[in-house]
Amino acid sequence: MRYLFILIYTWSTLACSASDTSDISSPKRLVDYFKQGHLYGQIRDFHMSTSYSEQYQSYYANAIGTSIHYETLPFRGLSVGLNGIFIYRAFSNNLTEPNPITHKGASYELQLFDVEHPGNYTDLDRLEELYIRYKHKKTSL
Repeated sequence: MRYLFILIYTWSTLACSASDTSDISSPKRLVDYFKQGHLYGQIRDFHMSTSYSEQYQSYYANAIGTSIHYETLPFRGLSVGLNGIFIYRAFSNNLTEPNPITHKGASYELQLFDVEHPGNYTDLDRLEELYIRYKHKKTSL
């Protein structure tokens, strides 16, 4: 959870420095295209719960995620962008504990986290996008 707060603090610091409008003139150096790029993000909270009858075990989970996106200013039509997400478990019961009747764990709530490594709930991060974009008039590649 502390990584989430560190991430939010870093993101807000970078957003403030990226949105500094004291020098609105056109960039003259390549590093200015990176400094004046666009940084934005979002925070999501997702709660999922599956309730069964008394003979089956019920499962619940809450995941908090952040997404950070950055794109440089276009330099001769070319811009570079990247997007990453970070997911943390806020709370849940043991999703890998098998149900005594079905002998299977949670089927839906586990999908909020790492499906390939059940039980891994901390610092799940992934690079979603890494791209180079070219724009010229009405064409975009």
